[in-house]
Amino acid sequence: MRDLPFPRGAIYVQLWRNTFVPALLAWAGAQEDAFGTNGKLESMGQIGVIWDNIYPDIALNDKELKIVVNVVRLPTQE
Repeated sequence: MRDLPFPRGAIYVQLWRNTFVPALLAWAGAQEDAFGTNGKLESMGQIGVIWDNIYPDIALNDKELKIVVNVVRLPTQE
């Protein structure tokens, strides 16, 4: 979580835990295949939509978006 592109300030971490993660889980749970959402995170842009709603003052570039996706994505088993 320390890789997330947050400015200094505890409010961002609190929003992550209390708002961002629940919103992402609610989106995933509403999908037809909730267990297949890992592959949809980037292609559907859902991470960016949720991020923009919760953190409108923190714009993400492509590199930062990839970091956020990697933080929330479950690791794949090989």
